Amino acid sequence: MVPLDEVINDIQRVIYSPSAPSSFFTNNGIAPRVFKNMLKLCSESIFLYNDNVYKQHDGVAMGSPLAPLLAEWFVAMVEEQVVQQSTSCKPIFYKRYVDDIFAIFHSITDRDNFFTILNNAHQNLTFTMDVNKSKLPFLDVSVYIKNGKYNTQVYRKPTNTGVLMNFNCEAHIKWKHSLIRCLLMRAYRNSSSFYLFQMEVKNIKSILLKNAYPDQFIEGNISKFTSDLKIDENQFKQNKCTNTKENQLVVTEFDDVYLNIPYIGKPSEKLHRKIYHRMRKYYLCVKAAYNTVKVGSYFSLKSKCSNLFGSNVVYKFTCSRDENISYLGETKGHIFKRISEHSDRKSDSPVFDHLFNCKDCQNNSNISARFSILRHSNKYNVRSLESLLIAKLSPTLNIQLGKYKGAGAKLVLYG
Repeated sequence: MVPLDEVINDIQRVIYSPSAPSSFFTNNGIAPRVFKNMLKLCSESIFLYNDNVYKQHDGVAMGSPLAPLLAEWFVAMVEEQVVQQSTSCKPIFYKRYVDDIFAIFHSITDRDNFFTILNNAHQNLTFTMDVNKSKLPFLDVSVYIKNGKYNTQVYRKPTNTGVLMNFNCEAHIKWKHSLIRCLLMRAYRNSSSFYLFQMEVKNIKSILLKNAYPDQFIEGNISKFTSDLKIDENQFKQNKCTNTKENQLVVTEFDDVYLNIPYIGKPSEKLHRKIYHRMRKYYLCVKAAYNTVKVGSYFSLKSKCSNLFGSNVVYKFTCSRDENISYLGETKGHIFKRISEHSDRKSDSPVFDHLFNCKDCQNNSNISARFSILRHSNKYNVRSLESLLIAKLSPTLNIQLGKYKGAGAKLVLYG
């Protein structure tokens, strides 16, 4: 678990150190205390479980945008201490990805001493050691020694199911081509010899066939991949070094326009073609960014969020005694905050005036139950939607508010 306060304090120390280069925060006069509070606010997690709201006091939430950064910072912070303490047993080769470490030592004694220092560095970090004289996995690479030389090949966990995107699923054909190319590229980069690359290609083909990919489709992609990268048995390593350098991603400004289209098969492709050809007249290249929905998304196991946390909504208040007495309003914030504002004596609210004069509403212990959400919207349209619904439903408490009936936007209908 990442000790949140400790990591945030260390980030603040590094950024605001006198020897540190200038940053966005120091250039814009953001005080260390303000920076620390901002980072803590972005890192804290509030979640819903069994209809109860909880606040996580330590650690970072899974799925949080800052979680990978804070986890990496924490391990790097501990790693720096370990390097300083292990001068007598430093590894001759050391690579780390987050909390996975691959290291080579001069002796078993050095290895064990370094492992002890690593595990004693912080109470929140506990490492295990995998020792194998013949083969060791590191991420998706399997490393082994043969004839005095290190060899590498693709590694799959024993729990790997081999389930990939099925060929018959409702997904764009480009995604299926890209899937095969991705698997082949990993095999190419992780294989230290042409023979190991060929063996992995056979494994890939076997897995794809089980996922309903046609043999001809697989062979076509393999032939194109080997041809594009000029993969040859005699010059495998030489070409590999050249291709790895050439295929580095170069990020430039995007001149193309991307359109987000839900993918439902041929109709989505037809829609994109029509838009593409029409926009070409205006010298715009519109590319499709297709998106799909997984079946699992329809069967969420998460606790359903209460309607009181709804935002950008048009809501309705109804009297406990007479349902014909009602009020319509909108809020861009959480609706429970708006209910609290309506219940405040200091507020200039027709709802509060009604609550003050209606004994039935005063005796209602759960006044929030009298508020319901009529429509969900967004921050740009919620006021317009409120005006339309007020005009349609004519709630009694709004009529008392004058010409515009308390609407946040003026409604003008043109004939």
